[in-house]
Amino acid sequence: MNVTKQQWEKLILRWSTVAPSPEAKLLVAVIAQAIEDVSENSRRSGLDAAFSNHFFVGALPMYCDALGISKQFLLERLQEAAA
Repeated sequence: MNVTKQQWEKLILRWSTVAPSPEAKLLVAVIAQAIEDVSENSRRSGLDAAFSNHFFVGALPMYCDALGISKQFLLERLQEAAA
């Protein structure tokens, strides 16, 4: 996956339905870091990054909801970027 953390942050913020605020930017940064962590672990193991519903554990679904981003929409974008 050739999308950087900063690019994910810009995309997620663009897809968000809430006004850019420090709180929204924090949630965006957390989601982008989670994406980067999965990508980095995949690169280290020599495997392709695989995003599935298991990616959305813990607080990530709530963060998506708070930003007004559909979990399914984000999952589809991640899968497209990883293809």
